[in-house]
Amino acid sequence: MKVRITYFLILFLLFNTSVFALKIPSDSILVDTLLLDAYEDKIKKNEIEGQLLRDKAEAEEKESKQTKIVSSIVVFFIIILAALIFYNSYKVKEEALIEIEKKSKLILEQEEKLKSRNFDLEQGLFYAKRIQEAILPLEEDIVGDFNDAFILFKPKNEVGGDFYWSSTIANHQIISVIDCTGHGIAGGYMALMANDLLNEIVRDKSVNDVAMALTHMNLKLVKSFTKINDNEQIIDGMEVALCAINKDTLELSYAGAYRHLYLMRNGILEVINGDNQMIGNDSGLRKQFTLQTKQLQKGDILYLHTDGYVNQFGGPESKKFKYKQLQQLLVENYNKPLLDQKEILLQKHIDWKGSHEQIDDICIVGLKI
Repeated sequence: MKVRITYFLILFLLFNTSVFALKIPSDSILVDTLLLDAYEDKIKKNEIEGQLLRDKAEAEEKESKQTKIVSSIVVFFIIILAALIFYNSYKVKEEALIEIEKKSKLILEQEEKLKSRNFDLEQGLFYAKRIQEAILPLEEDIVGDFNDAFILFKPKNEVGGDFYWSSTIANHQIISVIDCTGHGIAGGYMALMANDLLNEIVRDKSVNDVAMALTHMNLKLVKSFTKINDNEQIIDGMEVALCAINKDTLELSYAGAYRHLYLMRNGILEVINGDNQMIGNDSGLRKQFTLQTKQLQKGDILYLHTDGYVNQFGGPESKKFKYKQLQQLLVENYNKPLLDQKEILLQKHIDWKGSHEQIDDICIVGLKI
């Protein structure tokens, strides 16, 4: 369109020039020529700028299209990558769930087995406890033979290796406290063996010599273990406090296998030591025990005990209770009724133990003459 306008303008000017050539001076013609050139330059410049703008627009449009294509490709790959990640995650989770299901099933099966075993164990402990309770003398029978008495019996588990034993041979009242190695079912089996030995030697054979009774117990126990395995070292045994009281003369006969006896008289505590050797425990067949005698008086109190009470950890520094504190506790409360003493001993143990676990069986017998 612009080219046509320019063409007509040139024709017009040429016509103008030819008609009025004689009348227009040469200077005017020059000016017209310059104006025409300037106008043509301007038109060319506008055409060039227009072309540049069109080229720029086309380039921008092309670049935009390329950008959209690249963006579409990137988005496509991102979607593919996300899909792959999601699929992989799904597979991993699926495999993990399958593995968890397998393990859960296995755990449930094991749990059922454990429940069955625990039930059998609980049943075994229940019957073992009943058996041990059956072999223990009735507390009222022991109390009836003395002016006053108490028994503090507290196994660590349902059954234990500590127990007490009593029998009457002629005019002698025989009392014993036994601490077998181990606790729980293992200690309970040892306690049954000790009970059978005492019944056989003291009750059936009427042996009221307490030192001789311990010697026979050691002989039979070592032989029993030797029959099981000649080459095996015997590590099981028992600590025994065994005393006999003549009801007519109040004479006390005492022998101890790694156990001592407390005699309280008018607030003064005397320790009657036993021998520093156990029954069994690979100690040999010909072990001898020392017989000790003591004349008792009305109002005297005897205390037989195992070491579970004094070995209990607790207190502000988590230490053992120890014999010194037990002796002091007995002296401080000797003039109280023995059942009250039992409650004091039990409460002191509970307070001392605190949050600690009970570490051993406990057995204390108090007898007032």
